[in-house]
Amino acid sequence: MSFSSHRRDALNSALPLPHRQSHVRSCAMLMGQKYSVHRSVVLDLIQRACGADLNLPATEEELVAAMHVLERIKAAGLALDENADPEPDAGSDGG
Repeated sequence: MSFSSHRRDALNSALPLPHRQSHVRSCAMLMGQKYSVHRSVVLDLIQRACGADLNLPATEEELVAAMHVLERIKAAGLALDENADPEPDAGSDGG
């Protein structure tokens, strides 16, 4: 299935939350494939950006927030972190 198909099902409030959460994780897997990283890297970005831990049962709000993060990752790439707490790069001298 495509990202768009998984997104549609993830946001379909008529489906059970665990089923929808599976579609969100599938979107994360597709973004991992697109950027050649493991799905766990994408799931960590989601958790830092919106607080949703998709390895645990999620609420409606967490699923929607996670999908928004995934949509931004799809559009902007993995460097996206506008809502996450920035972590200083240990190798950066800042200038």
